[in-house]
Amino acid sequence: MSSECCYTLSLKNREMKRISQLFKIFSEVNRLKILCLLQKDRLCVCEMIEKLDLPQNLTSHHLRVLEKTRLVTNERKGRRIYYSLTPEGRKIIKPILGLLGRGGAI
Repeated sequence: MSSECCYTLSLKNREMKRISQLFKIFSEVNRLKILCLLQKDRLCVCEMIEKLDLPQNLTSHHLRVLEKTRLVTNERKGRRIYYSLTPEGRKIIKPILGLLGRGGAI
């Protein structure tokens, strides 16, 4: 096998792992809801739990998972931490929300 072929296969493996990781993220309905909310505006956890009707600890868990996958970032303002989509997160979530046909409305 040529080194070029190995490089291409390695690149494809990394891409496949990333796609698999994203499918795992999108397979959880609460994470999709969080991404839909963040598509419109940055929010703190207290605003999200109100809109999602989820406990704070579960919302924070999903946000950590989304941050780990580089779809969401946070910024501290005083005592609150505001979450927003990263540029990569916006790029990835836009076509997925388009599939919903509602522009991401929850």
